Amino acid sequence: MAGVVSPRGYIYVSLFEEEIVGVALWFGPGDELFATEEQRAAHYDKWNQERGPALVQWWNVNQAPPVNELVKNSRKDTWSLSLLAVSPHHRRRRIAYNLCKFVMDKAMAQGEGASVLTQSQDNVKIYETMGFSMFGDVKIVGGPGGDYTIFSLTFNWPPMEPEHKQ
Repeated sequence: MAGVVSPRGYIYVSLFEEEIVGVALWFGPGDELFATEEQRAAHYDKWNQERGPALVQWWNVNQAPPVNELVKNSRKDTWSLSLLAVSPHHRRRRIAYNLCKFVMDKAMAQGEGASVLTQSQDNVKIYETMGFSMFGDVKIVGGPGGDYTIFSLTFNWPPMEPEHKQ
């Protein structure tokens, strides 16, 4: 995983009895996953080759433009959560909350916000209990597994009104 993290990416890990039970990957304002050509060549480009040209074409035409539009507004000047995972055997113990709270506190102290994208209504509820608010969503039609919605949530300090809703 370390190969895909840019210099401003932060990996937070939760341990229980020396076992990793949760992980979060955050990027500071203005930074993102696969931020350099070297990272894209080493990881993203290989992933695209494995997906095949038809899926890459679909992604570039149908998913990337609406999601990029949503992200450009919701993630502006925020810490962005790129990955949050908790072991199924350790859920409902505030591990996800604690992996997010540290960055949310850091963002508040610096007068910045935090943002997250998810496709799960259940995750929307979890993020809202952490203090995130719905920013907007975009429906993706005709995906390989069917239609789906991507939700954007933000945690802003000081609180601000969304600039854009899909």
